Amino acid sequence: MIRAAVTSSVDGPVHIEELLIDDPGPGEVLVKIRASGICHTDFLAPQIVPLPAVLGHEGAGEVIAVGDGVDSVAIGDRVVGSYGYCGQCPRCQSGAPYHCSDFSRIQLGSRRHELPPLHRADGTPVSGAFFEQSSFATHALMTARNVVPVTQDVPFEYLAPLGCGVLTGFGSVSNVFRPSPGQGIVVLGAGGVGLPAVMAAKLAGCDPIVAIDVKPARLALARELGATHAIDGLAEDIVASVRDLTHGGADFCLETVGQAATFNLAIDMAKSGGTCGFVVVPNLGQPFEIRNGRALLSLTLAGIIEGRAAPGSLIGHLASLIAAGELPMDRYTTTFEFDDVNEALAAGQTGSAAKPVLRMPATS
Repeated sequence: MIRAAVTSSVDGPVHIEELLIDDPGPGEVLVKIRASGICHTDFLAPQIVPLPAVLGHEGAGEVIAVGDGVDSVAIGDRVVGSYGYCGQCPRCQSGAPYHCSDFSRIQLGSRRHELPPLHRADGTPVSGAFFEQSSFATHALMTARNVVPVTQDVPFEYLAPLGCGVLTGFGSVSNVFRPSPGQGIVVLGAGGVGLPAVMAAKLAGCDPIVAIDVKPARLALARELGATHAIDGLAEDIVASVRDLTHGGADFCLETVGQAATFNLAIDMAKSGGTCGFVVVPNLGQPFEIRNGRALLSLTLAGIIEGRAAPGSLIGHLASLIAAGELPMDRYTTTFEFDDVNEALAAGQTGSAAKPVLRMPATS
């Protein structure tokens, strides 16, 4: 039996239950979860994933069993779980698993081999392969593809967010923008994805680094993590302010909020020839108007999934940066005990914690 935080309704609290989990099959890995980050997608998932379900997709822990054919990790390895992918389509085969042709189904289907790996004692199935993880639990069944071994002696609470939030924010800057020292960047939204983007921009030598948010505490944190300027998103004339700071417009704008208004702000703040990156679907995929026509003529608009990062290549590098003291994860993360999962979820939804992380019981 394992303990898992089960979501049974779209807007109700989660409840920790004892569940049964399948043994790992061919290509699968059973991980004892030591910590799990909470990400924006976890709040949207109850509207999409069949319920009841165990969510969570930023798990880190130790391998305790492997299925047939697994030779990339072994029992006892410390691992970080990331997104799933098929490994066989042309995109995966070309080294771009973030563009996997089956990406959405794998992340949101919450099933493996057509059946979920989790069950209640009475046999009731529980959706349990969210992002091929479902890491809001003491144990999770993953695949050899989406677990990354980490050798660095880094706390699991700092490793867990590398699987999605940090991968997305940091990767958007380092993999997609690839700025040169002295180029300017604007990050709209100083949260779980925006703050890693700020950290990446600092390491890349960007100047200025402008963070925009509506929460003063997040703006203060963005300054601590590397932003050279912090702007209240509710202030008047913020486009004019940004254009003044960036001498006519930013080389790069990263929109992490997912609203039509901030999507358009990013376009308005970019310089001609600049790049705007978007990591969240605006308005949950509903139609919206792009106000500035030059977006189609003089800007590059980049939709970015998972920082366009292959997990195995970037997560190890990020772990090394943490070990070297170059990624201040102690300022970025706020740790909650597993039994306080609803408090942690509330902190993530209200923004009082930029990156809530669940710490699992050591004896589970």
